Amino acid sequence: MVAIAAAAENIAMVSVHDSFGCLAPHAQRFNEIIREQFVRLHTQHDLLGAVLESARRTLPRGVELPALPEKGTLDPGQVLSSFFAFA
Repeated sequence: MVAIAAAAENIAMVSVHDSFGCLAPHAQRFNEIIREQFVRLHTQHDLLGAVLESARRTLPRGVELPALPEKGTLDPGQVLSSFFAFA
């Protein structure tokens, strides 16, 4: 998601595992893109639900899996105002 958003703004980037890099003139905007995509990932996608469904499809029938925990009150959108979230 970060790579697609950066490419849409013509920001060349590199990534290794969970690390990102770009040229200095784009660093401020790239930092914003990373945070925006983090919020998007955690608000528009049910990551734990997807893992549970994958496990249900993959594991043999009869294997009991725990229910998903209740969602807490954490607001992923707060990452947008945290400059050091991805420094």
